[in-house]
Amino acid sequence: MIDSTAPELNRMSDRAAFAIALHDDARVESILTELIKKPVADSIRNRAIFWLGYTPESQTKNTFLADIVRNTQESSEARQQAMSALGMSRAATTLPLLETLYETMTSRDLKRRALGGIAHSDNRDGAAAYLIRVAENEKEIELRKSAIASLGRIAGEKVSAL
Repeated sequence: MIDSTAPELNRMSDRAAFAIALHDDARVESILTELIKKPVADSIRNRAIFWLGYTPESQTKNTFLADIVRNTQESSEARQQAMSALGMSRAATTLPLLETLYETMTSRDLKRRALGGIAHSDNRDGAAAYLIRVAENEKEIELRKSAIASLGRIAGEKVSAL
């Protein structure tokens, strides 16, 4: 069903990708990754990228998603979905990757999504230090505001943990 190019099957294919993502199975990451690599409708591919963010943390997954973010031949939507998927990771090891992507991307939307992901990091001190640096040094006002809002989320989580 997912491999079909018939437009009437797109909605069912999207639901099938969702159903795959819901399974608690070690093969989900590889199934979604293979789906993303196939020539399927953009909407299905973008949803599969999104759902890949919900799979357990892995270096392979993060590298794959970062490659999509960096690839200017990818659609804007695919790149944004990949950045959001990376941002779902709370692993402290993902923080340097998100920081690097923030520094190297030129799109405001990608940068904003990177900041949101940075705020989710379990390395709260490292994330806070980076967001403060962005808030102090970023020339673009909207990104400075995003950094400050993200910093507020970290502080809010720390306060509620008390």
